[in-house]
Amino acid sequence: MTVRALVTGASSGLGEQFARLLAAEGYQIHLVGRDSARLAAVGQVCGELSGEPAVMSRVDLDEEESLYGFCRRVAADPPDFLVNCAGIARAPLFWEDSDKAQRELLTVNYFAPNCLIRAVLPALMAKGEGDILNVASVDGLVPGDPDMGYAASKAALVSLTRSLSIQLAGTGVRVSATCPGFVPTRIHETAGLGKVTLPWFLWRSADTVAADALRRHRRGQVVNVPSASYRAIYRAYRLVPARWSAAVVRAFHSGSIEQPTGVPADGRGGTPVRP
Repeated sequence: MTVRALVTGASSGLGEQFARLLAAEGYQIHLVGRDSARLAAVGQVCGELSGEPAVMSRVDLDEEESLYGFCRRVAADPPDFLVNCAGIARAPLFWEDSDKAQRELLTVNYFAPNCLIRAVLPALMAKGEGDILNVASVDGLVPGDPDMGYAASKAALVSLTRSLSIQLAGTGVRVSATCPGFVPTRIHETAGLGKVTLPWFLWRSADTVAADALRRHRRGQVVNVPSASYRAIYRAYRLVPARWSAAVVRAFHSGSIEQPTGVPADGRGGTPVRP
């Protein structure tokens, strides 16, 4: 019997790595993204790894009609494993960004996963097994990122995952949120963000993060941080007094990303593309 996995944001970065790993396990992969050429290239690799031809869907998750239509199709033919990996970031200062851009960010980062989870859950619960893995961010656990809308969207996804894990206990459906730190993907470049300057130990490759996230998901770690460095940061944040942690977070973010230049007048800071 063919098992199937649906991965959003699958054209590059973490989404591509999740697709490759699940394909190597024998899943038939359904790739979702906006870049048709990249999806085709990833789909070819996944087909070779799994022995099953990959399915590819070009979907604009930030557009209501496109998202709702896709969720209806998914509900009619749900996968066994859902990976919500699509995400966007924003370059302009939060209070200078446009309403439209912030709405798109919240839609892609939170409401699209919300919609897809509701599309697959009835079938997974009915058969008593299945997997949902949400890609959040350490910014959803430790507040203070200048991209406040992004951090808030990831915090919402973490909270949704925690609530789902409680409500789905005993159903056979596993759910988790993985919260990586900095990963060298296209999300910073395509959001128009400046150069990220961090020491080597605060970076982890996309393939390593994806493999770690899958292991922790299957171990039942509902909310996990797939990096020893960021796990240490998160533990320290929870232990030290709030006024100290706030000062450290401010200092960290003030020096980690150079401020973008040439932000367009509409405040979009470049065209965000799903990683």
